[in-house]
Amino acid sequence: MTPDARFAENPFVLGAPGIRSYLGTVLEPKPGMRLGTLCVLDLKSKIYSDEEKAALSKLGQAITALLISHREKLELLNYSTELSSKKSEMSELTASLRSAMENLVVSEKVRSELLSVVSHELRTPLTSIMGALGLMKNNFLTAEPQMTLRLISVAYKNSRRLLSLVEDILDIQKNDFDNPEPELVPVDLTELIETSAEAYQNYAADSDVTLTVLGTGPSCVVNGNKILLDRVIANILSNAFKFSKRGGNVEISQHCFDDGPQIAVRDNGAGIPEGSKEKVFGLFSQVDSSDTRASQRGTGLGMHICKKILKQHNATIDYKSELGIGTTFVVTFPALVT
Repeated sequence: MTPDARFAENPFVLGAPGIRSYLGTVLEPKPGMRLGTLCVLDLKSKIYSDEEKAALSKLGQAITALLISHREKLELLNYSTELSSKKSEMSELTASLRSAMENLVVSEKVRSELLSVVSHELRTPLTSIMGALGLMKNNFLTAEPQMTLRLISVAYKNSRRLLSLVEDILDIQKNDFDNPEPELVPVDLTELIETSAEAYQNYAADSDVTLTVLGTGPSCVVNGNKILLDRVIANILSNAFKFSKRGGNVEISQHCFDDGPQIAVRDNGAGIPEGSKEKVFGLFSQVDSSDTRASQRGTGLGMHICKKILKQHNATIDYKSELGIGTTFVVTFPALVT
């Protein structure tokens, strides 16, 4: 038995554990792809038989197959994990796309309805204005002052209607598309109500309605945007004027409750049928009414705008109504600022 020069200087031969014989096989699933070796070591000198060599070779092949199988399972597991992650991403992307499509459909519907409403609502007052101005032009020299004044009044009222429509459309655009966060500052409700009521007295007179500010009592303060809150009051008052009986009275008041200040606007119109809340605050929707004054139809934007503005103030709007008696709209703000 002769020493093998390849192992003569091996530390395991020269030192512990003192190897004296070695039999090994390469774990090589295919040429050039070596995974390692499988070795049989002995502390005694030994010559391995062909049967032992063949057995080690077969064992090496079996271990190689197991290693390859394990490696493939790991790769499959990694692929499965990656696939699951991709599937989750695809699900999120699909949901995102579905949501975007739904929003596009809603936006297109809103755009279509807005164009329809605007085209109709613009045409009506413009026709009245042009008719009044046309009569004044053709009869300028012969028209009686009283008739001229009446035509001017028609043109003026319809101009205000156009202005209200433009303001409604701008409010919808700001709230639905830009969605700005308004700057909120302390607002005195008594001052707000009195200022708004004074500004809309002429509008009330044009509608043959009396606007009354009830005793406001102690002043209460809310966090709000004065311009936006004035717009809310304007829309509520406009509705009250529109649907109140001729010669009727619209009352506006404030109440400083501990759980939240309120603004109330009461009219003596035809009232709102039960189950109409969705229409009252919906976009482009209006409540059917047998009231003859309901012919002064609007865009169906005003109360929807009120609700959106008040939501930015963490406030709410609701109403109580009785058919034939009238309606009271109530705006409720968060608890009093101290």
